[in-house]
Amino acid sequence: MITMIGLFSHRKLLEVTITCCCLHAAHAQVRISEVMYHPASENPAEEYVELQNVTATNLNLAGWQFTKGIAFTFSNSVPLAPGGRIVVVADTNAFATKYPTVTNYIGNWTGVLNNSDETIRLEDNLGNLVDEVFCADEGDYATRVRGAQDYNH
Repeated sequence: MITMIGLFSHRKLLEVTITCCCLHAAHAQVRISEVMYHPASENPAEEYVELQNVTATNLNLAGWQFTKGIAFTFSNSVPLAPGGRIVVVADTNAFATKYPTVTNYIGNWTGVLNNSDETIRLEDNLGNLVDEVFCADEGDYATRVRGAQDYNH
């Protein structure tokens, strides 16, 4: 299943960080939970993708890889605790400079995220789809209908 994420083009944004909270694969052990794909600095070295373990067990990400959007393989043992998060970054030096208090990151990936739309795909060590998201800054997205499910927000 693909998550659709988008921002409307009539809004001027200085930086695009998307928190992925929509439709994920029901069986996913790890979710792509946040994507920074258009830094205000225009420096692609500041891009990142955050992953979250949504299970109640420890996971080892060794051999897992991003196969679409960016290229990165978790080559070493990378433990991820239940509910834990890890940030996969384009450039570890740029990330450490911009976010000095964040310590749960790994990098460096190959490629650059598209600043207008991108599909990002994560596969496990056997090549099975774990999660995939599509991020865009414009497009046709679901129409919001006010009602009981909306809680008047």
